[in-house]
Formats: sequence, C-alpha cells, structure tokens
Amino acid sequence: MFLSINNKFLQYYVSSIFNSLFFSIVIKDNLLYLNIRKNFLYLFFFILNKHTFFAFNALMDLWGVDFPRNYNRFQVNYLFINTLKNYRLILKVKLKNLEVIPSIVALYNSGGWLEREVWDMFGIFFYGNEDLRRILTDYGFNGFPLRKDFPLTGFYEIFYDYEQKRIAFTNIEFTQEFRFFSFQKPWI
Repeated sequence: MFLSINNKFLQYYVSSIFNSLFFSIVIKDNLLYLNIRKNFLYLFFFILNKHTFFAFNALMDLWGVDFPRNYNRFQVNYLFINTLKNYRLILKVKLKNLEVIPSIVALYNSGGWLEREVWDMFGIFFYGNEDLRRILTDYGFNGFPLRKDFPLTGFYEIFYDYEQKRIAFTNIEFTQEFRFFSFQKPWI
C-alpha cells in the first residue's frame, strides 16, 4: 500500500518548486496526478529521471485516450514508479490533432515499445523515437483503430474472389439505414 504522507509531501514539493509547469496537481487513490503543459514535457521527464528526490527509475506504462469533441483531442498518460521510495506518479499531457510530443526513449528504454503502440493505435507521433512502425496492425493498414472516428467495420472488406482466385479488397459502402444509429432507441 502507498503511504499518503509520502504522496502529500511529493505533491507539496512538486507544487512549490515546479508549479509553473503544470495545469493541475491532484492526489487521488494514493496516486499523484500531474497535468503538465506540453512545452515542459521533456524537461520534466529529465527531472523525474535524474533529480535525486524523485529518482523515478521505471516507466511502467504509457497510454493514449481520445476525446474527439475536445479542442485538445488526445491525452497521453505516463505511469512512473520509484521502486526505492514506492512513489507512483501519473503524468498527463493533452494534445491537439496532428500535434507531436517528444519521445521518452532516451531516458526510459521501455518507452520505445509503448510509444509504438500509441502511434499504431492513435496516430500520435513521438519525435526522437526512431522506430515508429506498425506493431499491432498490418503494415498496409490505413487509419488508427482506437480513434473514436475510426469505423467499427474498417474501411475495406476482404474476401476471397473465386473467379480471380485471389484475395480481393473492396471499399465498404453502407446503405443509408446503417449510417445513423439511434443511441436512445437502438431496437428501432
């Protein structure tokens, strides 16, 4: 179990010294959440890794979230852990569509694979990562499947054409009745 005294002190320390870097600093469920300004992201990565007080020596997870109706559509979350002091920290950064953020690979090697997953699923580009390629989808795949505007059926239908004796791709075309779905009365 995490000690809330440590997290309270961590919150006080971060808010007193690095207050201008963040939009908000919150403790919830014994976890420290920091909503950071995008301009200071790599600087704070460096501080988290190298500063003797923090010494967050492991990046546990990195994931994206899509909010299509917001101005800053995407949110990238980083979960750090200090294994010596048992501190955990979630760092959040919000991005517009087609906005890029710095890669964390130079400081945390585990970030390379995680950034590739976020790139493949959301299309968020991490500059500084030299290995951004498809990891969960095919190389010829169009689009990013975890974006909320990605169609559930995809863009293409794949089937075996017996006349041509090969696998064929066709664009999916829906009739009008499938384009609009009533979430209030889905049974109609």
